[in-house]
Parts: sequence; C-alpha cells; structure tokens
Amino acid sequence: MAPAVLVAQGVAAEFLPRIAAIYSAKGVEMRCDPQAHALLATVPGVSSTPATEQDWYEEYLAPIISIKIVAGLAEAIAHINQYSSHHTDAIITRDHMHAQAFLREVDSASVMVNTST
Repeated sequence: MAPAVLVAQGVAAEFLPRIAAIYSAKGVEMRCDPQAHALLATVPGVSSTPATEQDWYEEYLAPIISIKIVAGLAEAIAHINQYSSHHTDAIITRDHMHAQAFLREVDSASVMVNTST
C-alpha cells in the first residue's frame, strides 16, 4: 500500500479536516475514498480527488497520499493486509487492545505503534 492514512470513522470529522489542511498547505495531493472525499469537500482551501482501486496499491514516490475512512480496526487491518507492500505499517491509537491486535494481525515486516513510519 502506498503512503496512506486510514482514519477511524469515529474521529474522521474532527481529525481529517485538520490533517488535510496540513497536507494541502504542503502541496500534498490527497486521493480519497468517497466518504473522505465528501468530508474534505466541505473544508475551505482543501481539495482532494477520488481514489481509484489502483491508488491503494500505488507507491507514488511523489507528494501524494491516499486517505480512507474505515469503520474500525478490523476494516483497517483487512485493508492493510490486502493492499500493503508488507514492509512497514503503523497505528496511532490510545487504545492498548487496538494496538496489540494491530501488532498481531498486520502482515508486515515492521509493525509499529504510535510512531512515524
């Protein structure tokens, strides 16, 4: 999976506009699933394009990021295990049980918690 941000639905309305504003200010192109694209369409000064299936696999080597809103941890792990390069993946969470499940279930060489990849 290319550089991607998977955002839990429960925090998307608060978190996604904030991170998207930072990406936008830095000239990062955001390719979004329909839900994220619709949410970002309401944020002044932020633009995104709809992601294609290929975007979830793509290694851009450019300032481009894919963004997807997920229902929860299980959907995030399934998405990562399907599209990931299986090299490095990380979760940002306050929930210890989510962190442990992520470490156990993500099929990547390097799996990290609360750190940058």
